[in-house]
Amino acid sequence: VDQVPKETASIPAGGVVRLTVSTLTATAPTLTGMKLTEALQALSARRLALGKTQSRYVADAKVDTIIIQQPVAGTRVAAGSPVDVVVARSAQLSDFRVGIYFLDSDPGSKALAERLRLLVRKAGSEAEPAPRPTEFFTGRRQPKQNEIRYGAEGERLAAEQLQRLLQQSGEFPPFVPLLVRNSSEGFISVFILPPPATPVQAQAPIQKKKKY
Repeated sequence: VDQVPKETASIPAGGVVRLTVSTLTATAPTLTGMKLTEALQALSARRLALGKTQSRYVADAKVDTIIIQQPVAGTRVAAGSPVDVVVARSAQLSDFRVGIYFLDSDPGSKALAERLRLLVRKAGSEAEPAPRPTEFFTGRRQPKQNEIRYGAEGERLAAEQLQRLLQQSGEFPPFVPLLVRNSSEGFISVFILPPPATPVQAQAPIQKKKKY
């Protein structure tokens, strides 16, 4: 819109001409809570573009809606600038830590826990074997079967994903997802059913020989 020196001015060869350029600006709209199709329409109306799109699991967030945008709403930027967004997605097993509880004195349970740990690791999550003594498996910690315990909706989806992985491998006994109260947030507990206790056989009383 302006220049120095002016258009008709004489300057030496190699001289500098300073230009003043008019830049159209736009205000970033509020995209959080929108779906991508809605966000595209809102950005187009403001002469802006959709930038990088990432997905992330966030507890209690509505799936397929935008939860983060950059720049934030109300920021003035050059027309045509991109706005990056993060979209909420469904929970996956990789979003949670997994604890594997089993009887420490049972070699079969230990081997099963290790195979399960490797399977969870391949799925992108971390599993921690947690051997426990017999007295640990009492009350609500006493599993009735092989269990995948969870406490929230997102954890339920991950527990069901783990159940499917176990079934598809064909190398594991059945595991059942189970809702429990007071479960640690962001944590899934796998309980391996302890083997039945071996009954102790009563010894026959020793008879004393009678003296004659």
